[in-house]
Amino acid sequence: MSSDLKKQIRTYADPSGFADRLLAIATQIERDFDGRERRRLLELVSETLERHVAIRENTRLARESLDQLQADQQALLQLFDFISARPESETMH
Repeated sequence: MSSDLKKQIRTYADPSGFADRLLAIATQIERDFDGRERRRLLELVSETLERHVAIRENTRLARESLDQLQADQQALLQLFDFISARPESETMH
């Protein structure tokens, strides 16, 4: 396995242990395969890492968006309460 791939995998280590498992798989591929098959499998490992990184980034962005939506909803509800007519403040005719 190239040292670049190892560095990439270690860079994206997270609490889930994904990087550790991916590194173990890549090490096993190096040990058990050679030639064209080894290169093909290691390319798949690299693609898997790229997808994992993209999914992690998308998840982060989705969480940020959800937090913003919740904040916006709370602000909107407060505005509705402010502009809505309250029975206790209406005049009696």
